[in-house]
Amino acid sequence: VMGSAPLGPLVLGADATLQRVRAVDDGAEQTLEYEPALTGGLRLDARLPGRWNAGFEVRYLGSQLAQNPDAGTLDPLPAAARLDVRIGRGFRVHEGALGRVDASLALENLLDDVVYDQAGLPQAGRTARLQLRFW
Repeated sequence: VMGSAPLGPLVLGADATLQRVRAVDDGAEQTLEYEPALTGGLRLDARLPGRWNAGFEVRYLGSQLAQNPDAGTLDPLPAAARLDVRIGRGFRVHEGALGRVDASLALENLLDDVVYDQAGLPQAGRTARLQLRFW
């Protein structure tokens, strides 16, 4: 399920996936790895004065199971969340091709939480990203 709604200078968006994934082999049901029961997020984008814009996003990844090849078992990976924030502005530097620039600064995983997509493969920790887009 996903959706978004404008609220004046704000846009609120949300998404959620709720699932129960199982494999069936010869009538026997098996639990699968890397299939969290719940994932989702909440996002807020804002137009600010002076043609600035800002965004805030919280992402949640529910607990899941990961194959432990040493023990031959499915071990739990804990649920985790991350917070991303960004601010940016568009500029016109000249008329014509590549005369516009969108500049943004983002802080991703601001709280530096450990978020695993797979066992042993965490997403990046706290990251600062400066982006310039010419068009």
